[in-house]
Amino acid sequence: MPNETQPQPAEGLSRRELVSWLFMGAGLTVSYGLAALYALRFVYPTRRERIRDIFVTTLDELPVGARMEFKDPLGAEIYVQNIGGAVVALSNVCPHLGCKVHWVQQDNRFFCPCHLGAFDISGQPLEGPPKAENKWLKRYETVTRGNAVYIRWKETVA
Repeated sequence: MPNETQPQPAEGLSRRELVSWLFMGAGLTVSYGLAALYALRFVYPTRRERIRDIFVTTLDELPVGARMEFKDPLGAEIYVQNIGGAVVALSNVCPHLGCKVHWVQQDNRFFCPCHLGAFDISGQPLEGPPKAENKWLKRYETVTRGNAVYIRWKETVA
């Protein structure tokens, strides 16, 4: 019989060892990936928007032509006014640089003293930098139910 040699085991990884290493690597990748995902969700939670109506006043206390100031939940002041039966709510912050606007009764408009900006009763810019940039006063949505006036407030919650 010819000289038969016994097969020599191959050096390195066997097929079984290779498969076990691959499964271990895949398991570690999945587990670390999930841990990173949960850590990111903890640091940056999912945010959703919630809408609620905040009571402001009644129509009896806000007759046609009247206006009042109201503070929103974050402390910002809002002008609430009854214009011909329609309730309008405007921010009192100038959109140009954030200065506080004031209602000037004799001119029938809002005035920003910082850069001489002016806005009409609906918040449209009339003069100054807001007019050049066409930046209106921020308008809040209002809801009237029966005799009660509400501002629709949008807030982001985690």
